This record gives sequence, structure tokens and C-alpha cells, in this order.
Amino acid sequence: NTRTPSGSTKVSIRPLVPDGLGLPLVRCDIVNMTRHVHHHFDYAKDGHSRTYTMHVEVNATATAAASSKLMLGLEDSVFAAAPDRSRQILHSPWTRAEYTLPAGHHLNSHVLTAVYLIRDKSNGHFIPYNNIVAFTLIAVLRLGLVKELKERAYKLFVNLPLYEDMAPWNIVFVGPLLDYIDYDTRDKTFDAHVRKVYQIMSVLMNYKRTVKDFEKCGDKGSNPYGFSLVSECVGKKFTGPCDDPELPVPCGDGQCHSDYISCLRATVEADEPLLLPPPSRPAVQAAAVPGGTANTWEFSRDGVASEGT
Repeated sequence: NTRTPSGSTKVSIRPLVPDGLGLPLVRCDIVNMTRHVHHHFDYAKDGHSRTYTMHVEVNATATAAASSKLMLGLEDSVFAAAPDRSRQILHSPWTRAEYTLPAGHHLNSHVLTAVYLIRDKSNGHFIPYNNIVAFTLIAVLRLGLVKELKERAYKLFVNLPLYEDMAPWNIVFVGPLLDYIDYDTRDKTFDAHVRKVYQIMSVLMNYKRTVKDFEKCGDKGSNPYGFSLVSECVGKKFTGPCDDPELPVPCGDGQCHSDYISCLRATVEADEPLLLPPPSRPAVQAAAVPGGTANTWEFSRDGVASEGT
């Protein structure tokens, strides 16, 4: 056991070969580790203050459950991952039995070991390490890449699907390729949305102009990143917090909304619901046009009103 200001580590050590035979090799496995860590490599350069507690621990309960489901010791099981990385499984080489690994669990030295982070000051926000085969792009760039490899990495990056948080600490090298790892946002891409971003900004800008002409545009509201055109006109009667990226705009109705237009609509309905009658076609009254030699006419809503010459 070791203990330091940043955490503690418990390991098991066992020889791999009997004494006196071959090289004196030993195997060292982490049984339980707790570490207090920061957001990414050289985090201070980017002004990041968020911290995490990292855990690595043998899960005896999950190990027993997997062994029971497969009806064999885990040393005889076969590991596999779904093609879309949605799950990782152990299965028996002799039967159809399989066991889906809990998030963040890995088969190590015939037992299941959990590797995960808990975000500090977040009511226990859980971030599992489902794959430990990668190296973050931010670390690689700061350690230094030769020009040719940097150009190659850039081409790989611009060909990735578009995810919500493609900062360099969420992009990783997996062998010769790049991948996206942010646990909270990796299941949704935005390629189709980004193609319309200019038109969406035009909608928000022009809508604001008309709201101003109605003299209904108050102070600019807020959103977590301070983006323009998202929180216009809705003031600061309610300030949130609105941390959900799908609902980032605090609104005067005390709720978080997707954008200021949604907020304006909600507050108008809350003040006095607008009850519009169903549209109807006005009756058209036919009027005969008088004959004669007149060449000027006056019309009213009821038809021909008078004639002149």
C-alpha cells in the first residue's frame, strides 16, 4: 500500500516463473487506487479548474456474477466488443452464454476491474473508462509532433464526424487513427445541423429585429458560453443556472429554454393565452358594373360605389 497527498494505491505482486527458473519476472496489478486528477494534460495553460477523483478497483461482485453467468472461470472467457462500441462482452468459448461488462469494467488478471472518474462538486457525476487504449490529442500536441505527423493528424481530425465538444482533450489517438471520447456527448453528431448554421443565425437575427419594433425586446439574457443571438431580449428576471446544452437560456417563466424565441412564446402564453378563431374566407358580394360611357370608377368593400366621367 502507498499513500500520497494525491491519493492512495494498493497493488498485488506475484512471480510469473518459479524461483530459479528463467528471468525473475513479476506481475504487478492494481487492486485499488484513488487519485485526485485534473481535467487534461497541462490543464493550467487553458484555465481549467475542474477536478476529478479517479478510481481503479477490483469488483468482486461483478467478477462473481460474470463467472456464474458464463459457468466458467474468467481466465477461460473470451473478450469481444460490439462494432459500434456500445457494449463490451465476455463470452464462453463453448456455449452461447455471454456477460455484458458494466460501464468502465475490464478483465484484468482473471478478475473484473472498474476504472472510472467522479467529477468533483457534481453530485457524483460518473465517467467510466470503457477503453484504455488511447492518448489524448492535447497531450500529443504539447509533447511535440514532427510536421508530417501533425499534418496527418489534422487531416484525420477534419474528417471526423461533428460532435458537440471537439476540444483537443476529447480527441484521442487510437493507434494510427483519431477518435472522440467525451462520454456525455459521443452518441450524437451534428453534421446535418452545422450545414444550416448560417440560416439559423439569420432566423434569430431577423426575428429579434421585429421583436424590437414591437418594443418587446428587453435586455440580453445569459447562456453558459455567452453565445450571441441565443439569449436575446429575454432579460434577467430568472438567471438559472441553465447548464443543460439543450436548454441553455434562462427565461422569465422560471424555466430553461432552448433559445430566446421559445422563451418569448412561453412568456406570452403565460401572460394571456392568445385564442385565435379559425380562419374563414370573407363573403364576396357580386356587384354589376354599370354600363354607359363612364371611364372612372370608385370602389368600396361592397363593390362599385360610384361612377364618374
